[in-house]
Amino acid sequence: PTLLFKPVGVGMIELKNRIVMPPMATDYATSEGHVTQRVIDYYTERSSGGVGLVIVEAAAVSPQARGLSRELCIDDERCVEGLTSLAQAIHGGGAKAFIQLMHAGGYIPGKVDIEPVAPSPVQLGPGGPIPKELNVDEINQVIQSFISAAHRAKRAAYDGVELHSAHGYLIGQFFSPFSNRRTDSYGGTVEGRTRFAQEIIQGIKEKTGKDFVVGCRI
Repeated sequence: PTLLFKPVGVGMIELKNRIVMPPMATDYATSEGHVTQRVIDYYTERSSGGVGLVIVEAAAVSPQARGLSRELCIDDERCVEGLTSLAQAIHGGGAKAFIQLMHAGGYIPGKVDIEPVAPSPVQLGPGGPIPKELNVDEINQVIQSFISAAHRAKRAAYDGVELHSAHGYLIGQFFSPFSNRRTDSYGGTVEGRTRFAQEIIQGIKEKTGKDFVVGCRI
């Protein structure tokens, strides 16, 4: 049976079955976040096993977004060639390809020398750092980094993207009243706390067109 996959009302693709491989970190990228042959081999094996959709593991949308030392990156034009080869390998195995877009925000589980940032300066775990509170200009810069990353994904032949809004990372930090204690338009009410994600989605729609699928993992 076929499955029409249409999350959050953006775009539609037809999958050959209902089996979806979710994004899972492999630690196979280079230290700069570029695709390696090992990454390509790993996803080629999975796509050729009969899955209908492969969602490639989290890719950092900016240099400040990384949460792991060997995380894939989609923050620069130099990433596009390798990511294109990866998408082509997944398609060659018979599956559709998404890639997950991610910003760690105030939660950085790996040994990465990056200043954590968040909606509010709230410690997100025992012994963890207190992140820097993003100002509105910085929030807009992060939104633009997600939009640019999605555009790179489209040019790299992916069928869609998934916004990583789960597991305590930045978009989820905006959602939660525990980590988002802002009193401006990006905090307070549910509408305020979801504004960050809404502006990312709307910006991606405008940049990539109606046929490009945008999913949101919550």
